[in-house]
Amino acid sequence: MLINYSKHIKMKNILVPTDFSDLSDFALNLAAKLAQVSGSKIHALKVVSTPGEAVFDKEGKFIRDRDFDSSDLEDHQQEDLRSMECWAQKADLPVQGVVEIGRLDDKISRFIDREQIDLVVMGTHGAHGAKELIAGSVAGKIVQKSPVPVLTLKCDRSDINFKDIILAGSYEWIAQEQLDIIKEIQGSFGATLHLLRINTPTNFSPTRATLQQMDEYIGLHQLEQTEKHVYCAKDIAQGILDFAQDFKIDLIAMGTHNHSNISRIVKRSTTKKMVNHAFHPILTYQK
Repeated sequence: MLINYSKHIKMKNILVPTDFSDLSDFALNLAAKLAQVSGSKIHALKVVSTPGEAVFDKEGKFIRDRDFDSSDLEDHQQEDLRSMECWAQKADLPVQGVVEIGRLDDKISRFIDREQIDLVVMGTHGAHGAKELIAGSVAGKIVQKSPVPVLTLKCDRSDINFKDIILAGSYEWIAQEQLDIIKEIQGSFGATLHLLRINTPTNFSPTRATLQQMDEYIGLHQLEQTEKHVYCAKDIAQGILDFAQDFKIDLIAMGTHNHSNISRIVKRSTTKKMVNHAFHPILTYQK
């Protein structure tokens, strides 16, 4: 079914951080699938990590210092540029690849701003990937800091067809540009958007009031092809995962906070748990 969202909603630039691993391949394949239906441009970024004594200018650029031998880093960068050219050919669409020297999370953040990225797609080993460059800890930092939505995945989902998407939360305020990415993915695939509220013993909202809030949210953001659900579970993360399994969900979208009050720390920990443990693709956005 076609969803008649405004034509001005347009995802133009997708970033895939890569270490040329299988997980990066999975992210590239999914990014290519999204780009194919949205007309977006794919960017790939490989970062050559630096030791602690490396020095950077205020723009995050590596400073070559005579007291620090950077020849190994520069050789590594040239090797990665050659690898990038081969790796990018795995996508069916053109990929603009870049290799930079620096700290991974800082380089990704700066690249997002510089290239006006709309969506980041990255693989993650979750809680068990500390040895990998694109690891759970790095993905967690990007999820928390990124000003744009981040789509994480832990396995090959190149065959996925986004037909059912969870939008989980309490349906408070969300920046329109964040929701636009979700709407574009939904519209591109003709997906059903499932608004989901998880009730727990310590975080309960009456069903009638929750459904009314969802109706107001749907009207405010002009959402189409939606379903509303109130689901009970012991904790929010497990409730979302159980619902996703019961309803054969393809994508989970949920907000995260990078502020420090207690309620937002709880919500951030829920998002972290989802990114680390869910085998569904997770789309996170700042609230």
